[in-house]
Amino acid sequence: MHGRRWFRHSAITLVACFVLPAAGAAQRRLELTPFLAGHVPTSPLGSIRLQLIGSQPTTVEAEMKTAGGFGGRVGFWPSDRWGIEGTYFYAASDLRVTAGPFTTTIDAELQGGSVKAFLKATRGQTGTDLLVSAGVSGIQHGGDAFRLASEQFDIGGVIGSSLQVVMSPQVTFRIDGELYLYRWAAGPQFSATTQSDLMMTVGLGLRLAR
Repeated sequence: MHGRRWFRHSAITLVACFVLPAAGAAQRRLELTPFLAGHVPTSPLGSIRLQLIGSQPTTVEAEMKTAGGFGGRVGFWPSDRWGIEGTYFYAASDLRVTAGPFTTTIDAELQGGSVKAFLKATRGQTGTDLLVSAGVSGIQHGGDAFRLASEQFDIGGVIGSSLQVVMSPQVTFRIDGELYLYRWAAGPQFSATTQSDLMMTVGLGLRLAR
């Protein structure tokens, strides 16, 4: 009798050691999501110093323009409810500058990214879920417009939400909205202002591992 109990206990322990971790591991996944993006600045940059054609460097009021872009995300899901994600994007957002009654547009670009945690806010069984996320971000302004201004890498925060629709075990359709918040100044002679940029993206999440 004792031998049977010992055998049963050993069998249960063996199953717990191998089957349960395997079931937990089945929930883990790595996902790559290339996307198309729309960059929508929601606040002006403020004053910057530029050298306009045929003139000396001058201070103007500036704002980034709405533009399209692209990028990608890499997400790791330790469980079915939450995970972490890294994002990179590029947007060809030109700079609109105003000097008195005159306005012109100069070539510029915006690069950035984030590392954030996300949580599945819904528990539906339909394959459609809403996610919320928050984390840290970095923004880099570049291009011709910023050669005399600041091209420093600005650290800030990001919050977002995502609508995800499972199309197959390996493919997920995603629509994401993210708000990037950071402090930016054209240089030490200018005061920093709080910037807020909205990034809307559409992409397909491709499961790389399970």
